[in-house]
Amino acid sequence: MEYPHLDLPPNELAHFRQINEEFANKALDVTYNYLRDQHYLRTKGYKLTQDKNGSQTYQRTCPKSSFEEYLMTGVCETTIEELSYGIYTATTQDLRTVFALTFKEDFLDAAILQTCETQTEEDPGHWFGIKYARLQLHSIFHARDTVFSELSGTRKDAKGLRTLFQVRHTIDIPQLPPFPHIVRFDHDMGWLFSELPDGRVQFTIIGHLDPHGKMPAWVFNKMTPKKHASSCTMFSELMRLRRLVEAPRVDAHAVSDDSPKRCTMCTHITKHGKYCRCCGQITCKKCILIVSQPIQVTLDRVDPTKHLKHPMDEAIYCKACFKSPPRLIGSHSISLSKKSEGGELENTRKFIKSSSTDYALVSSSHSSSTTSRQNHSSFASSGRG
Repeated sequence: MEYPHLDLPPNELAHFRQINEEFANKALDVTYNYLRDQHYLRTKGYKLTQDKNGSQTYQRTCPKSSFEEYLMTGVCETTIEELSYGIYTATTQDLRTVFALTFKEDFLDAAILQTCETQTEEDPGHWFGIKYARLQLHSIFHARDTVFSELSGTRKDAKGLRTLFQVRHTIDIPQLPPFPHIVRFDHDMGWLFSELPDGRVQFTIIGHLDPHGKMPAWVFNKMTPKKHASSCTMFSELMRLRRLVEAPRVDAHAVSDDSPKRCTMCTHITKHGKYCRCCGQITCKKCILIVSQPIQVTLDRVDPTKHLKHPMDEAIYCKACFKSPPRLIGSHSISLSKKSEGGELENTRKFIKSSSTDYALVSSSHSSSTTSRQNHSSFASSGRG
């Protein structure tokens, strides 16, 4: 669906940016204090309500709403550079891709309405502008949407450790009024990723969301942390999943005949193999990874009561491509390095600066290397994706 392109005046944008900056400073202060003192949240009224999937959820009452404020934290096996690439969205298609990977079946649509500031060499994660999102917060209630200002960037603490932040604040603008049968929600949310001395990253999700409509507070306060806990599990994989989606690919399709085929991952014989969209090799059902992603199309403006969800596609990949996407052109990240799982494989990809300002990510002959396929077979046979 087409959304209006905004051209908000500078004074209005400055007001929204100030709100984002104030919330970012508040969220960074909470994050730094929690990293120094695990009991800090208790002094601020937070209570531990969930400890699941390696993340902890804390909630506290909100003085102005029956919907509680919450904070989630945990550790993910990735780097600031990889997360910067994973969450940075410069186009509407980028935004739809990241939202689809993050919210999965709860994602309905998203769009960038106005871009005001973009990344710099000093801060590849910097961005400020206006965005739109439509989500299914809970399946038994109406879909929700929101228009929000977003500010992202990178800060360093006294020890030189970086924190990547992304904060959002709902705004009310007449250029995009609420759609019929869709409830507009308010939120102030922050996602923060802090480097740890051991090389891992501590993530923190902090904020408050008011869904409005007829959603009972007790249902929302109980179910929302569970939804966020499930999405937190993919922070370590976001960069690799996004590379898969954006990498040059061949169309995935089922094998047309019933003749047996040999899976290039585990060498098992299969009659119902699929072709990996990234490398084109045939893969059995045990070695595939299905990733839902928005189709890159431009839709005419239609009846908003009928257009509730952006068209999606279920793309099929092999687990070798998930572990090491073969090629990426035009990455915004300046430096990326990832240790392979178990230390079995070395990442041989290098950034080579092209004649333009873009960077090309080159990998060693992924689709033709038999050795690489054999090295990845143990990963695929374990069933981990």
